[in-house]
Amino acid sequence: MKSESTRLNNEYTELKRSVDQYVESLTPVSDHGLDSDWNKAKAGDLPIAETIDLVEKALLQDKKTKENLDKQIAELDEKIADINTLLGQAGEIKKAEEGLAEATKGLAEKQKSLSVLCIALEDQQNKQPQRDAIVQRIVTSKDKLAQYDEFEVLKKNKDIKNEDLDEKTNLKNIQIELSKTLVESIHNMKTEIETLKDAQTQKLKLINLQEKLKEKLESLTSLYKSLSEYETILKELTELQAEYTSASKKAEGAQNKYMHMNQSFLDNQAGILALTLNDGDPCPVCGSTLHPNLATKSEDAPEEADLKKAKKIYEAAQAKANELSASAGEINGKAKEKKESIKIRIMELLGECAYEEILSKVEDSILQAKEEAKYLEKEINSQDERSKRYDELNKWIPLKESELEKVKQTMGELDKLIATLQTDIKNLTESIDKIKQNLLFESKTQAQDEIKQLEKKKNEMQKALESIQKEHTACKSEVDALQGRIKALTEQLKEAKDIDLLSETQKKEQSEERKMKLNDSLSAVKTRIYTNQMALDRIKKQSNVMCEVEEKWMWVKALSNTANGNISGKEKIMLETYVQMTYFDRIITRANLRFMTMSGGQYELKRRIEAENNRSQSGLELDVIDHYNGTQRIVKTLSGGESFKASLSLALGLSDEIQSSAGGIKLDTMFVDEGFGCLDDDSLQQAMKVLAGLTQGNRLVGIISHVGELKEKIEKQIVVTKEKSGGSKVRIVCP
Repeated sequence: MKSESTRLNNEYTELKRSVDQYVESLTPVSDHGLDSDWNKAKAGDLPIAETIDLVEKALLQDKKTKENLDKQIAELDEKIADINTLLGQAGEIKKAEEGLAEATKGLAEKQKSLSVLCIALEDQQNKQPQRDAIVQRIVTSKDKLAQYDEFEVLKKNKDIKNEDLDEKTNLKNIQIELSKTLVESIHNMKTEIETLKDAQTQKLKLINLQEKLKEKLESLTSLYKSLSEYETILKELTELQAEYTSASKKAEGAQNKYMHMNQSFLDNQAGILALTLNDGDPCPVCGSTLHPNLATKSEDAPEEADLKKAKKIYEAAQAKANELSASAGEINGKAKEKKESIKIRIMELLGECAYEEILSKVEDSILQAKEEAKYLEKEINSQDERSKRYDELNKWIPLKESELEKVKQTMGELDKLIATLQTDIKNLTESIDKIKQNLLFESKTQAQDEIKQLEKKKNEMQKALESIQKEHTACKSEVDALQGRIKALTEQLKEAKDIDLLSETQKKEQSEERKMKLNDSLSAVKTRIYTNQMALDRIKKQSNVMCEVEEKWMWVKALSNTANGNISGKEKIMLETYVQMTYFDRIITRANLRFMTMSGGQYELKRRIEAENNRSQSGLELDVIDHYNGTQRIVKTLSGGESFKASLSLALGLSDEIQSSAGGIKLDTMFVDEGFGCLDDDSLQQAMKVLAGLTQGNRLVGIISHVGELKEKIEKQIVVTKEKSGGSKVRIVCP
């Protein structure tokens, strides 16, 4: 509502500014009696209604002025028209005199021209026999045009035959060259195929060598691998032997230690037994119950447990040495077996050689075998290409020979066609020569060009005749017309009146100058009428709209002040606050049920009815009633613990009101974050009692707190502990 009021106020202001602009655009009338009103209107000091009345008066005055100017201009137009009539008559007389002189002079000139044209016309009429001869030549030439067509057809046929003959001759020459090429190609192929007959045999021999070399290379590679494995076994044997030596020494030391401890233990058995005898107990050795001289135990005698431990160490070390000895023996057997196998294969592949040279010889033999394998592969590919080429030549030679036969056959057919064409050309030549004897020109085009030239000449002569006839007729007509005009102008000048041309011209100029000034004044008045009328219409329109907007703004402003609590002399309560007050009272009622319980019946919340003053907004302030002393004070006077209980009560009241007012909404979970540390034991007990009551009916209440006493009152807990290394650790406690 407030924004609507502001919008209407802005709209009214904009309309007022628009009306002021239209008033500013008004053009004042030069009237000393209205000058002060015009100045007030321009300054915006004159009310809109009076401004409209002022403009209407000015328009009425301008319209009267316009009527007067129109009347004066009409009278001047009549006067100028009368003068123009006299000036027109004077001009006609002058034109008649000038026309008579001009016509007399022109008649003399035209009569001379007519005499010349009569002579030229007679000359053209005498050329009629020449024109008739040209027409006869045109007819004769046109009759022979058909023979030119036949002549051209024969020439064209001859040219076609000659072209065909040239084409067939060229084809024959091509076939001759092709025949030579084929003969040479077949000869070369047969010569080449003789050199390729052994390609397949050579290829098979090389493949056999390649297989043998492959087997040798595999044997050498296997031997090389066996040598590497033998070296690995020797290395492993050396390591095991070293480990065995170390383990054997360790077992021997452990054995010596154990034997020494065992001997010492046996030597001190009597002393050890004496330690367990008491007076009256029979001796397990002699059976006596008296023990006058007990044996003593040496200080360095080992305990039985230490002896057993030393024995275990000795047995373990001996077992480890035995295990390593067995492994070394097994590896040594493998090494001997591998060495014997390698010697046999060396004899097969390399013959006699020292063991130290075996590895290098095997490597050299492998490299040599690989090089030979590459060479054989290259040679096999070469022989394979020769074999393929041999197969291709066997395929191509019959095809080339067949092609050669076709070429020879084509040459024979071309010879027959060439002979036929030569005969046709000879016959056409004879026919062309025969027709040519009866023709005057080489071609039909030349004959047609000649006909065109003759027709052109005939047309030019005819045009010349017609042109002379036309000019003669026109000139004679002009002579007759000039004679008639001279007669008419002579009669007109006999009846003409005398007119003062200079005087009438001056009168006309004066009248036109007066009319121009009146037109300027009329134009200024019309412009002022148009401008002021347009401005007046817009002022009336905008002022009507402005009144409507002002009226609407006044009552919207009143509603806005009411809704926003801005009515002078009354409490500042907005409509939104008024609605909230109703719900706030219901929330406070529900909250007091918990607050009374948590405060032991001491405190009760109450919404303040009256504001402290009429200048500030009111309606949602909260007070607290202390039932112990019967006072009412502002809620800010509560202590920290009391404020926490009040806040918790309001939150629970809001929850109850939401569930009660909004159908379908059920708050099953509630979390309370901190605030319990400011409560004493009684308050804490009361608060926990209220929260425990909320858990009935499957509602969950979560408490977030650092207060240690709460741990004892809450069974199910999520304990979060901060780690020194960063982060936190979560632990769930659920008894």
